[in-house]
Amino acid sequence: MVKRKSKKKRYSPIGRKSRRSQMQETNRQARKFLFAEGWDWIWFKSHVDARKRGDYYYLALDQKAIMCLDPYNLFDACAYDPNGIFWWIQIKTDNWPDEVPIKAFMVGKKNVGILAINVKTPTKTRLTYSIAVKEWTN
Repeated sequence: MVKRKSKKKRYSPIGRKSRRSQMQETNRQARKFLFAEGWDWIWFKSHVDARKRGDYYYLALDQKAIMCLDPYNLFDACAYDPNGIFWWIQIKTDNWPDEVPIKAFMVGKKNVGILAINVKTPTKTRLTYSIAVKEWTN
């Protein structure tokens, strides 16, 4: 019998959080950051079960529908920056998104950007949330 490694528990100043409440807190921190930076018209996709409430996307290549929980199965939000440019936003907790699908999505797109927001949760040594940002544009 193989012994499984136990998952490392994350420290939270208010105790252990469920995955849903952690996602909501991460989105809240990202929203505060965007408003502080002057962004406007921020839209967040609500996280629900795709079987109950999913959106269909159609690709010209396959000509079939794909059910997605997030827009294009990549993004959590979209917004306009202070200059009026439209951005798709991906929000992650304590890591960065995979760049391959993001770069594949950007092929042939103009006047749009992708913003990845990494919200780092509090730890024993870092008692507050911290935010880092990556951008992709054409």
